[in-house]
Amino acid sequence: SEGALLLWAAGPCERGLSLQRFDADGVPLGTRVSLAACGELDANARVTQLAAVAAGGKLGVAWITRGEQAAQVLGSIGDDAAGSLATALPLGAAEAARSAAVRQLLLSGAETGQLRVMFRAPSAACTAQSGDCAQVISTPLPPAREAGARRTDTREVPQPCAKLLVGSAWNHGVWYDAFCALDGTGAADGTATTEVYAVRPEIFYAEALPTLRGCTPLGLAPSERGVIVLGACADGLYAHTLSEAQRVVHAHVQRSVRCEAGRPIPETSSHRRPAKAARPVIP
Repeated sequence: SEGALLLWAAGPCERGLSLQRFDADGVPLGTRVSLAACGELDANARVTQLAAVAAGGKLGVAWITRGEQAAQVLGSIGDDAAGSLATALPLGAAEAARSAAVRQLLLSGAETGQLRVMFRAPSAACTAQSGDCAQVISTPLPPAREAGARRTDTREVPQPCAKLLVGSAWNHGVWYDAFCALDGTGAADGTATTEVYAVRPEIFYAEALPTLRGCTPLGLAPSERGVIVLGACADGLYAHTLSEAQRVVHAHVQRSVRCEAGRPIPETSSHRRPAKAARPVIP
């Protein structure tokens, strides 16, 4: 809908989440909406991370509530006018030992109204090797019940970067999830690589797209046909455009902002170099 929605948490989960709509001029619309936020944790737990997205006429909200010994991911949905929100749904356990300053939660939406939550779950024993692996969970909001729907994906990361989650987006029928993994034998000597998973649920097909090796990932954003992955490399800013028709690395990216009709328009200019071939994977 037109305007904007402000979502915030005061800290203690017993105080819940607050949502307020505003029109295009910043004037509040209607009354503030509140949503219970504690889930299964006691009132002393705190809301430490919060995400929201509006897509396809729906509003999705996800958050992490953290207590002394455990943390959980909760979510809720409603219409994008924020007239009401459903009772909080438990989506899974979150990594309790991680700093709240490091992003552990992402939320993305499609024009169809489908929503997906990506979060870091507690580490668990690796299935393909010894030791523990970080767990990256991608799950629909609300949880899928249809037999043909895309349900929860779990990806194991033996050597995660300090900032594991990079980004999540939907574009032209494809979900893109990205995280950062080290390819060395340990955190001290590993080289960071951004691992992008592109999943087209319509035909149950996925590709693993490793990119920007040796660069610190900065984020992922939708492009005209796919997504752009940004990374800080030794010789400057790089951007990798990924779509079904194009995979190009832009080196030495220069960023600028121009004003158009009273709005800031970010722009980039760069040099191009060929991208390495992706590895196809059938889930």
